[in-house]
Amino acid sequence: MDFRVFAKEHSARIALCEPDERVVQAARTLKDQGLLTPVFVGDRESFSSFGIPVGDIDVTPVDPERFAQEYFDLRKHKGISFEDAAKTAADPAFFSVLLARAGEVDGVVAGATWPTAQTILPALHVLRDGFASSSFVMKTSLGDFVFADCAFNIQPNAEELAQIALSAGLLAEQLGWSPRIALLSFSTVGSASHPDQEKVMQATTRLKGLLAEQGKDWAVYGEVQLDAAIIPEIGKSKGSGGDANVLVFPDLDAGNIGYKLVSRFANAESVGPIMTGFSKPVNDLSRGCTVDEIIDVCCVTAWQAKQ
Repeated sequence: MDFRVFAKEHSARIALCEPDERVVQAARTLKDQGLLTPVFVGDRESFSSFGIPVGDIDVTPVDPERFAQEYFDLRKHKGISFEDAAKTAADPAFFSVLLARAGEVDGVVAGATWPTAQTILPALHVLRDGFASSSFVMKTSLGDFVFADCAFNIQPNAEELAQIALSAGLLAEQLGWSPRIALLSFSTVGSASHPDQEKVMQATTRLKGLLAEQGKDWAVYGEVQLDAAIIPEIGKSKGSGGDANVLVFPDLDAGNIGYKLVSRFANAESVGPIMTGFSKPVNDLSRGCTVDEIIDVCCVTAWQAKQ
């Protein structure tokens, strides 16, 4: 899947709410190449302070009065006051997801200048529509893979791990793949016994149940070691896997370290994190992101918006 080609063919409006030089340069490129319509959320002056022409890029000023009542209604069951709702709606990230909820933009991309929580918390409060998870599309010398969860769920239990696997499989299916899911462990089909291994084994059983409920016949391997998951000869010798294209890590430590190892040591291209579980796509950036990475995440967000 070439996300840039898809984005160019399917126009989308993507909100960018951080006045950062990389973000502005990415918006300029997105606009000039006709990939999508970037929308700055904030004041034009803050985005024009880097010497990059932005006069033809759409800007939506932050106006908390527009959404204060709406946000209060969404969160009053949590005990929030109207005054606090108005203050929250003034935050650019919250205002951006409220714009998405209102249909004025198709998605939101942020996180170049702040931690993941500052991007994802607004989406959880305003746009949550199921189990929230994250995936990366990894383009490697061995083929393309979906890695999950590498950015969001820290220590998932067996039920949550099964939900992560289902979300990653659905993403792979949207990419046009036939999902073959491996739930990774240090053990392959009971070669070791430990609570961590048992969690992955239970998650595998639960995932198969979820797939049966949805009438999906995806291949599922688990618990399984990485080499058995992706190398046919090893998978055959260990009785599981060998051709997986969706790799589900047992916790965030493993997932985050794993995708960065593959990116750095194998020079693989990583696209993401791609968040799922929201009614409108909201995706996070790394604070070390490059202009090209911002462009790619914006194009992925446009793709998600059109699914």
